[in-house]
Amino acid sequence: MKLPRRTDFDLDAVLAELDPNLDGARLSELGEGWDNIAYAVHPPSGGQQLLLRVSKFAEDTERFDTTTKDADLLRFVARRSPLVTNTVRAVDPHAGMLLLTMVPGIGAGTAPIRDRPALAESLGTLLARLHRSRVPNGLVDAATPAESWRVSTATAFARVTDRFGDADRCLIESFLTGPAPDRPRHTVFCHNDLGAEHLIVDPESGALSGVIDWSDAVHDDPARDFALVWADLGWEIVEGALAAYVRRGGVVDPGLVARARWFAAHSLAATLADEAARNDPALAGSLVRFRRVLQGGRNNLPRTQ
Repeated sequence: MKLPRRTDFDLDAVLAELDPNLDGARLSELGEGWDNIAYAVHPPSGGQQLLLRVSKFAEDTERFDTTTKDADLLRFVARRSPLVTNTVRAVDPHAGMLLLTMVPGIGAGTAPIRDRPALAESLGTLLARLHRSRVPNGLVDAATPAESWRVSTATAFARVTDRFGDADRCLIESFLTGPAPDRPRHTVFCHNDLGAEHLIVDPESGALSGVIDWSDAVHDDPARDFALVWADLGWEIVEGALAAYVRRGGVVDPGLVARARWFAAHSLAATLADEAARNDPALAGSLVRFRRVLQGGRNNLPRTQ
């Protein structure tokens, strides 16, 4: 459930305070998440579009703290990522506003990937570098424990089991009643939400050019950063990314593939529960991806100890 939108400010006025050159700029809404709304900013004089992110937190301290932390996180990522990320142009933490550069391109889920090995190589290179990054204290937290996440999803799915056929219901229930994965040997800085919509590709070449939306970043299991790639783009991309990851010094422990499969399947199970509750027609496609994740993957990849 999303937080309600705030009505305690004049969006155009705050934007002009962030950058006087944007007085009179045109805004178009790009999307809404649980705690933020994103707008494309079209400068009145033309030129590069910008991105305005608006916090929906009503409480002043929470809004100030989360906006400040997110700005610090984006600055850290910009220094570490070999791919383009949103650069911070201006911040008003009291208003909960972040003015950012736009990452050009489109989400990988809406573009044909013409060279899948090249995309996998770029992704593995990115993750090897990120996972070796030393994160400043307090910048990110540990993720929600896998077991807690599993219980929450199982509860949500129990409310909509009548929306599924017997075979699909049994498959999902069997997964959700099984054990969550053990903690990994080591934890790293993770994007933690690398779904196709956050992997930005060039619309002409299909090459991976940038990564967006770092607000869910954590210091946790490296398998989390392969999970949604698996769920959205398939095992082939993950396999290639893992191989590139190892070549560039990434640490792949013996259980990483199994944990990535679990996180991918769990994410899809949570999506299935949500889509069933909303009678979303995307449910059929999510079921196909859920089955594929459970059936895919190999554990005999090159690995480091």
